[in-house]
Amino acid sequence: MSEPRRSFVGEVPYKLVEWWHRARHDAGHEAANSAAAAAEDAFPALLARKLAALGLSAAEIEAWSPALLDDLKRNCRACPDRQRCIDDIAVDPLAPGWESYCPNSGTLATL
Repeated sequence: MSEPRRSFVGEVPYKLVEWWHRARHDAGHEAANSAAAAAEDAFPALLARKLAALGLSAAEIEAWSPALLDDLKRNCRACPDRQRCIDDIAVDPLAPGWESYCPNSGTLATL
């Protein structure tokens, strides 16, 4: 006796919905990863603009203390307020209040 033919017609809508949800989920992750990558790429420019506004340069700091520059970079990279920094620097690199959220403000003030 042969097995009955299996119909895939009933599975098509289910498979289509499953594919659609997976595509949306993957696209969301790609967008989040792209945003994170863009923010990660922005940090050297943010630090450079902040240093320039303060009359400092990364090259000078590195010549004086490579470890200090590494600390500044690490703090900038891990900053939880990066978007606020991006917004402030776009308007004024020394916008009032930057010291309250910048993890490097104490170090930069002493330089």
